Amino acid sequence: METRSKIIEEASKLFADKGYSAASVRNIASAVGIRESAIYNHFESKLAILIAFIENSAESIECKNLLTDDLINHLTNPPKFLLKFTEVLIERWSLPEERTLFTILVKEDSNIDFPEGFKLTDYKRNLESILNLVFTQMVKHKFIANLNPEKLSELFFAPLILMKIEQFSFNKDLNLKVIEKYIKIHVDEFYNLIRRK
Repeated sequence: METRSKIIEEASKLFADKGYSAASVRNIASAVGIRESAIYNHFESKLAILIAFIENSAESIECKNLLTDDLINHLTNPPKFLLKFTEVLIERWSLPEERTLFTILVKEDSNIDFPEGFKLTDYKRNLESILNLVFTQMVKHKFIANLNPEKLSELFFAPLILMKIEQFSFNKDLNLKVIEKYIKIHVDEFYNLIRRK
């Protein structure tokens, strides 16, 4: 792995564990195994390292590649679609780099002026816009009750984001059985609210 990438990787772990302010350039250099001055051959500042990590995570923040062909094939069966969609989210949220990203966004969102499009609110908005698109199609094709897709997106997503914060960002020991049980209950209860009567 090249030095620049190693700096970003080790710094992101430190930012997630200690917080941005507590993680010094000296800590980062030590974790990488280089002199502190060598960091500045690759980055002008500690903030530049953080911004590089966030920009490298653009695909996650933009929520790209969540709607696969397999998922779209289940659109006509809303409970199955919602369960599969949440399974895709859980799989993605379980990735170490995704957990690191989200921990940093949660911890530092109010402390650091992240570039536009790379904030926690952008992550939330991007995911809700995908859900809005999905619920719009479900309403349009009468797979679910005629309800406001934007509100449905917010209602479906809110408990998931809370669970993500609790289980994936600050909990080192993931209990996937508990998460799967929670997701199943959430999907069942949500579908009971939106199904056509």
